[in-house]
Amino acid sequence: METNIGRCAEHLRKVVQYFAVSSGTCKEKLAGMLNVNNKGGAGFLSIYKDDFPNGPLREAFQSIKASLSLDRQPHVADNIEAMPDEEARMVIEKICDLADDVATAWGESHRMLGR
Repeated sequence: METNIGRCAEHLRKVVQYFAVSSGTCKEKLAGMLNVNNKGGAGFLSIYKDDFPNGPLREAFQSIKASLSLDRQPHVADNIEAMPDEEARMVIEKICDLADDVATAWGESHRMLGR
């Protein structure tokens, strides 16, 4: 399967933008990110591990997905509801860090291709 770092960059940009403009607790923001896809954009849950190249970006993404998919509850939204707000804040920080790293990688790949 072909990686699609540009797609990841765009989805993550929209999620980070949502975090920046939404109000509420960290848990509310994290839960709200699940609906970003339904509001004219693409959200975090529409990104897949195979969109990333093998290496640190994919590993960071999988770590975030794992923190949202714990066995506490059968659904991501229920897991977010069950997590402490401090944990939700840390997940948001990880998503923002991943977005920065992906944007950097996307920019570097564009420069290498001469775009």
